Amino acid sequence: MEVPKILRRGSGASIVSALGACFVAVLLLSLSIPRFIAALTEVPGNATLRAIGDRNPVTRKDLERLVKSREAAAAWIGSSRLRGDLALARLMLWEGRASGGPRAAAQLEIAISDLRDSLAHAPANPYAWARLALARKLFGHSGVDASRALAMSFLTGPREPELIEIRTRLTFDLWPAISAEDRRLAQSHIRFGFLVNPRLIVSLAGETVARGIVKDALAASPGQLRKFENLIRRKRT
Repeated sequence: MEVPKILRRGSGASIVSALGACFVAVLLLSLSIPRFIAALTEVPGNATLRAIGDRNPVTRKDLERLVKSREAAAAWIGSSRLRGDLALARLMLWEGRASGGPRAAAQLEIAISDLRDSLAHAPANPYAWARLALARKLFGHSGVDASRALAMSFLTGPREPELIEIRTRLTFDLWPAISAEDRRLAQSHIRFGFLVNPRLIVSLAGETVARGIVKDALAASPGQLRKFENLIRRKRT
C-alpha cells in the first residue's frame, strides 16, 4: 500500500527538523567544548590568583604555574581576563628578577603585550590600565605614555580603593609628564585617597615634591588640608 503524499510531507518535515536540531546541538557543543577545556586548564593557577587577591605571599613557582595555566587556557579561548591574569603574573615575576637581565626585560615586554590585548577586548578595566602604566614606567617607556595609561585608569574607575596606593605612587613618579588636564584627574584621585585612607597618603608623600602635589590637590578643602599638614607634623616628631 502506497504511503499517502501528505504523510510523506510530514515525514520529510520531521527529518528536516531533526537534522536542524542536530546541527544546532553540534554547533552549541563545538562552542562549549573550548570553554570547558579552557576552564579545566585554568584550575592549576587558580589558587595562586586567589592568594594574590588576598594579598598572601606567592612563590616564583606559583607565578610560573599561573602563567602556564593561563597560556594553556588562552590557546582555547580569547579572553581579556586571561590576558590580564598573565600580565599580572609576569609583572610579579619581573619584580622577582629586579636585578635585571634579558629574562626580566622579556617578562616585562610580554606583560605589556598581554595588557594591550586585554584592553583591546575590555577597554573599561581600570586595573589593567594601572598595570599598563606601571609596566610602561618600569620598561622605560616615555613618561607621557605611562601617564596617559594612568589617566585612562582614572577615567575608567575613578573610585577604586584597592588602586589608591599604586595610582598615588605613579602620580608622584610621573607628575612632570602628566598633562594639565590629566593632573585634575590625578588630584581628584588624591582627594579620594585621602578621604578613604589619609595615613596611607601621608606615608606615600615622603618627599617635599609629593607633599606639594597633595597640598595642591587638597587646597579646595581647607579642613582636609589642615588634617594633612597636622599628620605630616606628627610624622616628623
